[in-house]
Amino acid sequence: MLTLYVMRHAKSSWDQDNISDFERPLSKRGQHNAKLMAKVMKEKKMFFDIAYVSGAKRTVETFRYIKDLNLKKKKIKKDHYLTSIKSLLKSIQTTKDKYKSVLILNHEPLVSKLTHQLCSKFKNSPKDMIDKFSTGAVAIIQFEKESWEKIRYGDGKLEGFIKPKYYY
Repeated sequence: MLTLYVMRHAKSSWDQDNISDFERPLSKRGQHNAKLMAKVMKEKKMFFDIAYVSGAKRTVETFRYIKDLNLKKKKIKKDHYLTSIKSLLKSIQTTKDKYKSVLILNHEPLVSKLTHQLCSKFKNSPKDMIDKFSTGAVAIIQFEKESWEKIRYGDGKLEGFIKPKYYY
């Protein structure tokens, strides 16, 4: 069994007008929510072996708060910023099978599209996720596969969807 965590970065700051979207940092609320989600993920034993993190500043900052969850390897992927679902799937499929749990930390709308595509055979998506994959939220997807290479759209089963506001 393989587990994929798909997470959207925490809330970004819009205080600075003169920076690019790629350089946009977390807001104070984003920092708080990233810390909160790290605690929640640890309590729920949501550990990952490898993480693929978009190179944008807010995703890298979000990752700093959750990186201690038994991580064996991380890959900051600048090309994951404004990429395609196909590219994210390729990263998943090229993951070595010694890694049983993977984190994708990225942006909307990619995180919701990826989650929906991977779980399209299953109609168990929470209404919250269908409406909005909020900042700091994480989807937990299970695959009845032994190899990441064999993962295809529709193969996943959504096991959970957690967002920071559940824990205020």
